[in-house]
Amino acid sequence: MGDFTIFWRLLNILGRIARRRSRPLRLLVDVRETPTSRGFHALAVLNLIAAHLADVTLFLLTTGDGDEMSAIEVFRADHGVTATILTEPELELDSLRFDLVFAVAEAAGDPASEPQFAGRARRSLIGAMFQQIPPRHGMVVVDGHDTAAMARSLARLIDPLAIDPSFTTRPVSCAS
Repeated sequence: MGDFTIFWRLLNILGRIARRRSRPLRLLVDVRETPTSRGFHALAVLNLIAAHLADVTLFLLTTGDGDEMSAIEVFRADHGVTATILTEPELELDSLRFDLVFAVAEAAGDPASEPQFAGRARRSLIGAMFQQIPPRHGMVVVDGHDTAAMARSLARLIDPLAIDPSFTTRPVSCAS
């Protein structure tokens, strides 16, 4: 009787994962740049896990600055990734909800770590660069200087069944 119960529990968990996967995961990534390059850290993480983004609807939050837009265009061209660009968070984010939010934050007061941003999804991954950020419900906080650790964590949040997330190597043909 015990083995049968465990079997049905496993089947229930797998069914929930399959139902979640029936629609693309909606991922919001904050790529707004600061003097400490937190936006480029976030894009570097996306670059490492580009292979995991095939079934993801990607939203990139940016200021619209030329450097940010250039980096986004190179990323999109290198990996063939489509993304919705959001430049006015006050207007555009109100009507949108996400499954996952990813940002690199400089400190606890950084808007990227605040509930109005990270709270837009059931789960969020925050890379803390200079101060430890206290995690909230549904928030995973990792070292914001460790790009590989952030990439592994984000890949696992995107695909919980990934045992050892693979990283993308630089494509043979690049726009950069």
